[in-house]
Amino acid sequence: MLSRRLNMDIEPNRLSLLLRRKQSADEKIIDLTVTNPTILGFKYNKKEILRAISDESSLTYITDSKGLLSARKDICNYYAGKDIKVDPESVFIVPGTSEAYSYIFKLLLDPDDEILVPQPCYPLFEFLASLDCGKVVYYPLMYDFKDGWMPDYKVINKLIGPRSKAIVIVNPNNPTGSYVRNEDAYKFNEICLKHDIAIISDEVFSDFTVEPNDNIFKTFAGNNKAMTFVLNGFSKLIALPQLKFGWIVVSGQATHLDEAIQKLEIITDTYLSIGTPVQLAAGRLFKTREDIQHRVCGKIIQCSKAGYF
Repeated sequence: MLSRRLNMDIEPNRLSLLLRRKQSADEKIIDLTVTNPTILGFKYNKKEILRAISDESSLTYITDSKGLLSARKDICNYYAGKDIKVDPESVFIVPGTSEAYSYIFKLLLDPDDEILVPQPCYPLFEFLASLDCGKVVYYPLMYDFKDGWMPDYKVINKLIGPRSKAIVIVNPNNPTGSYVRNEDAYKFNEICLKHDIAIISDEVFSDFTVEPNDNIFKTFAGNNKAMTFVLNGFSKLIALPQLKFGWIVVSGQATHLDEAIQKLEIITDTYLSIGTPVQLAAGRLFKTREDIQHRVCGKIIQCSKAGYF
């Protein structure tokens, strides 16, 4: 009776079971798996955040399949601060990156088509791909003592087949913390152009650089080579996941670009799931990011020095 898309292992893993046992025994736990920043003691600019989301204009329902133009321009201004020019017509506002992946998978995948995903990585991709009738194929990140974590391009080329539709890049990667390097960006573009597949670049942690590095590739936004979908949002950028504000930036060579934007607009118009209040508040909320990012990066450095990782 139920869809085969949900035929997946839903039993808790060993780490989850161990955590439950320790919690039941009231043991002292330093849980490094907690990902909710709002319960970790960070100080937010409460007055500015609450003032931003209390705009009276929110009482009027305004619809736009790509998201409000004012909010899309706020996103473009964010990239302009990184010297990246983004057209607001190439921006789609979504509730978060999980929905963004789902929309992109709907755009790209026929049943049993494949998405290449880095390993190690977090397991969300298998669930998202399955829910849109796709499959995940893992490509390895190899560790080198001198250069750190790097994609294995020989393996990637072998893994790409007739059903491959996109390569997911998580920049920086979770859990390795490794960034895409400038030469990696060139190679990913080269591979995707050769095989006519897309780049999906998840950049939700990209602002949290704790050590300066000139060889870090900051963003695929505005990439004018392979078809590219860049994902980001307020969940990580300003550490407020409950606001449900994310986005997709689409770019690439003109071959498929216009058609992709048109069809993605059909998908977002079908759901219209992003709330008006947070869109109206976007410009003011972006201004809070430097303070909270400084606090988060400070906590990362503090935990590193304490030997937690």
